[in-house]
Amino acid sequence: EDSYAPRALAETSKQKIEEPWEEITQFALNLGEAESPLVTVDVRIEAVERLAQDDINCYFTKDSFDLRVLHSLQGRRYRLRRSCLQRDIDTSTSTFRV
Repeated sequence: EDSYAPRALAETSKQKIEEPWEEITQFALNLGEAESPLVTVDVRIEAVERLAQDDINCYFTKDSFDLRVLHSLQGRRYRLRRSCLQRDIDTSTSTFRV
């Protein structure tokens, strides 16, 4: 029987729509001495110490790092990505701390 009644659409996976990242534009970068294996990046974000550890991550590749902060207290998402650094990154020894 032909019917012009609306048909239910097949259920599809629901995509979570995420807010865009806000770029971190103020930070201090210390490349150390020419032979130093350490580089320090200092980022200041209000109340970041009160966030859950899972809300702050830094991903390292051979030539870049990607710092992400999901600031649930402010409802914002911050990100600092840098590549083409002075030296390659040793991802096996790279760390970050809050």
